[in-house]
Amino acid sequence: MSAISITHKIALKPNNKHITYFKKAFGCARFAYNWGLAKWKENYQLGIKTNHLQLKKEFNALKKSQFNFVY
Repeated sequence: MSAISITHKIALKPNNKHITYFKKAFGCARFAYNWGLAKWKENYQLGIKTNHLQLKKEFNALKKSQFNFVY
């Protein structure tokens, strides 16, 4: 038995304010991902085992003091 998938294509037509917001939001997400990846690689090189929850906790602790632009 095969599953049938129904999809809808939705086109966004953002104004300038929305475009600016999207760029900031996606930039913050990219920054957080790249920071986590760099930290993961650093810990791996040092032989420290870590997981995504530890990285998330560390990033959230640093957000207010060092990365206030993420808010």
